Formats: sequence, C-alpha cells, structure tokens
Amino acid sequence: MKYRKYFIVVIISILILTGFSQYDDNNQNNNPDVIESFFKTYEEDSPKKAVEYIFSSNKWINSINKGKRDSLGNNLDLLIKHLGAYQGYEVFKSNKAGESYRVVSCLAKYERQPIRFNFVLYKPNSVWQIQNFTYDINVEEELSNTVNLSFEF
Repeated sequence: MKYRKYFIVVIISILILTGFSQYDDNNQNNNPDVIESFFKTYEEDSPKKAVEYIFSSNKWINSINKGKRDSLGNNLDLLIKHLGAYQGYEVFKSNKAGESYRVVSCLAKYERQPIRFNFVLYKPNSVWQIQNFTYDINVEEELSNTVNLSFEF
C-alpha cells in the first residue's frame, strides 16, 4: 500500500512536470526580452521606432543597411493606417533550435486583419539579438495551405 501511494505521487509529478514544460514552450511570457520590448515600443511609441529598436539589438545588422531599415519602418507605418485600431499581439508560433536559436512568429491584431511578425533570434552570449526580421499580411494564405480543408458529403 505504501509503495502504491509513492508510485501514484511519482506518476502525478511526472505528468505535471511534462505538462508545465509543454506549456512553457508556448507561453507568451517565455519569449526573449527583445520581443517583449519590441511590442512595448510598438504600442507606446510607434511601429517605426519598434523596427529601429529590433535592429539595434544586433550591432552587426544595425551598422549596415540603414536605408533598408528605414524603408521597412516607413512601409509598416503606411500599412497599419489601413488596418484600423491595434488590438494587441499574440505568439503565433515559436520554434527552438537548441538554447541559442529561436524563430518566433507573432500576430499583431488589428480591427481589419492581423500582421504577422517573424523574428529570427540568436543568443551568442547571455542576450538575445535579432538575426532576421520580416512582416507580412498573408497569414490567411499560409494557414489555408497548412490546413487540409476537406468536406465529405
């Protein structure tokens, strides 16, 4: 009887711990600080400033292509004028490749439709930095391609 209780406690502990680890990988609060700071700047200042911020996290990228960075921010500002009010963001997908490389897609929610932001992040030491950053509004197209829409009659 004593071993049975011990066995049950061990099984429950394993189930709880594996459940938390799965939850933790998809938890929005588990994202690198650079993404949290990006969206804080996005909400409190402007999307263009957020783009400037995200590239400033990597000195190698920040020192080149200032014109492309500015263009990316300006085009984003123009795009969001047609989408209505900003409604917040959520993590769409997050993939880890080891402990130092991560790809995170987030949806910035607007009244009309979302914008997807893709962050490729690398942590060469203790701080995450951007390796690549893109955004687009073709979220529906990608979801349609990944979901098998079949109807049986």
